[in-house]
Parts: sequence; structure tokens; C-alpha cells
Amino acid sequence: MWSRKPGWAGVRVLLQYTAFSWSRSGLPLPFVLTALLLRGRGARLAVVYHDSLPHEGSSPVARLRKAAQGAVMRWAYRLSDLAVLTVPLASVSWLPDRRRAVTIPVGSNVGPLDSSSRTPSRRSEEPIVAVFGVTGGHARPEATLVAEALAPARNSMPGLRLVFFGSGTREAEPTIREFLGGIPTEVLGVLAPDGAQEVLERARALLFVRGAVAGGRTTAVAAIAAGTPLVGFAGPTTGSPITEAGVYLVPYGRTDLLGEALREVLCDAALWNDLHERNLAAMAQHFSWAAIATRLLEALGE
Repeated sequence: MWSRKPGWAGVRVLLQYTAFSWSRSGLPLPFVLTALLLRGRGARLAVVYHDSLPHEGSSPVARLRKAAQGAVMRWAYRLSDLAVLTVPLASVSWLPDRRRAVTIPVGSNVGPLDSSSRTPSRRSEEPIVAVFGVTGGHARPEATLVAEALAPARNSMPGLRLVFFGSGTREAEPTIREFLGGIPTEVLGVLAPDGAQEVLERARALLFVRGAVAGGRTTAVAAIAAGTPLVGFAGPTTGSPITEAGVYLVPYGRTDLLGEALREVLCDAALWNDLHERNLAAMAQHFSWAAIATRLLEALGE
């Protein structure tokens, strides 16, 4: 970067921040050094915070990591002329101010749904609930949440079937089988985008238990792209535009309400159709790559 010819003067640079991609330990000091170098060489710097919040944790190491990440994010903000975040700005406590910050959600590698290929008549087919991804080190609590959420729906739909796919699912398969042994379950592992799209389009719902649903969660946005209703938790980072999509959210941690929400989505045809149509509209307006690119260009003043 230092020896680039020609130099960086006047060049627009988008610098992507994801804490663990800049440091295996999650202490992303190289990120702020890179921002300093670019700014010192005259670049027009915009920072895209894919990780919009520091990582939480209660151990001394986790608290140190959180403090270091917060400091790096603030320093980078002061060095840039634009900050792009994936969550509502009101939920970001580390921001010194909000004058140079915008919220733009992530997109998905799952292609947009051809609405002619997905009709309400598919509801007569085998009821499938998809789970996209398992967080490393959290397979047991996430499998427990899935099992608890499925209980009300299973009473109404004895033929219910689960499909786990995406990152971490193959490694977590023994735990998934342990907690969901009484439910017909497929574990597919990581799939190509078209394979993931096929699973989501066959599913009646995506059950999201990996924290709160937010505009920075690509696994949540994938359901929107596929036109599939999403059932999950709302939290501090939940807000527009993802709340405009076909999501049925309950307060964070209320697994009992999560199960009832899933049962309603699976059993109520009118509700399913409404959520499906809202996904199609939100995809076109907010989550398609064309919409994201337009919003980014507007924020950059291009």
C-alpha cells in the first residue's frame, strides 16, 4: 500500500472492517494503522463496518477485546469522511457523532426469487423449517432454542421437518442430532448459493436463533431474498429496513413466544402470504444489490 503507483491522493477507498479478519485475536490494531496510512497519503476514506458493534463477552480477555475494538472503530471513524454501518445508528453507542454515518444493510449471495416460481400452493407440500448456520462454540444453546421453538408447531404439524445448512452445521451435527433426535432433520453443511436458495425456497420458514435479527446478518437477509418468512428475536440492533420485510419477531429471549410465532407462520396461510409479499417488496427496495449500490453511491456523493 505504501509503494502504490500512482499514490493515494484523491483516491476514494472503501475500507472494510470485520474485527477477526484483521486480527486472529480480535484486536484489530492493523486496521487503524491501515486507515492512518491511507489518510496520511491523501486517500478519501470511507469505512464499511460489517461488524457494527464490538464483540461482547464477560471474561477479562473478552472485555479487553471489546474495549480495543471500540477504540479502533472510533479512531477509524475520525479518520474517515464516511462510515457505513449495517444496523440502526441509534443502536451504536461507540459512534462519537452521527454526522458522517449512514445505515446500509447487507445483501445476500442467494439470488432474488422469481416470484412466478413460488406460490401459496406450495404450502400443501411437506412443511420444512430451515436453520441457516450454527455459531461456532454455541451449537448446544442454539440447538436447544430450536428444539423449544419447534414444540408448538410440531403439535399442529406432525409432519414437520428441519433442514440445517450453512457454516458450522456439519461440525455441529452430533449436537443437533442429540437435541433434535425426535424430529426428522437433515444437516447439509455449506452449500453453493444456488443450493442455499433451493433450500430456502422449499422451506415454509427460516428460524433464526443466532442472536437478534438485524440488517447486518446475511443469513437473515437470505430468507428475504428467497421470499421466505423469517421467525426470530428482536433486539437493540433490530430496526428499519429489515423490520419492513417479512419477519415475525418476538422480544429477545422469549422462546415461548418464538415457538408460537413459528406455529402461526406455518399454519396461517394469510399470514404466510403477507410475510412473503413483504419480503418481495423489501428485497426490491432495500436488499437487492442494485438498491444497496444506489444507496452507497448516494452516501459517497458519487
